[in-house]
Amino acid sequence: MLHMFLEKGPWFRAKKLGYGAGLPFKWQGWALLGVYTLALVPLVLISKQDGLAPKIVSVVLILFVTAILLVIVRHRTEGSWKSRGDYGVGPRPLPITAPDATRRAPLEAAMPRAKPQHRPHR
Repeated sequence: MLHMFLEKGPWFRAKKLGYGAGLPFKWQGWALLGVYTLALVPLVLISKQDGLAPKIVSVVLILFVTAILLVIVRHRTEGSWKSRGDYGVGPRPLPITAPDATRRAPLEAAMPRAKPQHRPHR
């Protein structure tokens, strides 16, 4: 059974938007997330005890277990962890151009524009 976890190949796909890994696409990735979740349960229960020491110990252990998870997930991600573009999602800033009637405010668009005065060159 252990040899199935050690076989080469990715378990997670890289996110299409943003940074990091997405959901797993192989059972090994789902098993890893399950083991991580089961490891967090006793650590959270330890943090509920009275006193400062159990809280500090549980936070340190949660950070340690999470760091191990991130190392494994990064190593087992298809592609690389990098920031990916927005592919047209969200508002885009308007380009800086001369104003025209389509970009003017509704009240301003309804008002006629004054024609620029033509001055002859001297």
